[in-house]
Amino acid sequence: MIVFKILIFFEKKQRIKHHDTIFLFGDLNFRLNIGNDVRNLLKNYDFLKSMDQHDKAAEALKTILDYDQLKSVKNTDFILKDYTEGPINFLPTYKYDIGTNTYDTSKKQRVPAWYFWKSFDSI
Repeated sequence: MIVFKILIFFEKKQRIKHHDTIFLFGDLNFRLNIGNDVRNLLKNYDFLKSMDQHDKAAEALKTILDYDQLKSVKNTDFILKDYTEGPINFLPTYKYDIGTNTYDTSKKQRVPAWYFWKSFDSI
């Protein structure tokens, strides 16, 4: 469970959305809820892309996204639920071995993850 504490001091009638910039701090290290089994799914995606099977690769990416922790947290967390993500049409970007395209092979074997961001266009 993720718990956020908010201490906000605003002038009368102001809310978070009335500000130009909003900073969200915390342990936002969202991963994929599949563990390192995701590596096989990622290899399958890469293979499909290399064979120009783009529709099947898109389906493989959708399968990977089904395990995204951020999605499940956004459905239950009162702070994150109003944030929107841009379309994810690329593989996870975290955490590679330095100077390679190989996901973490260190002792920690970190599960790949995406970083997320917030667009303020809708505020």
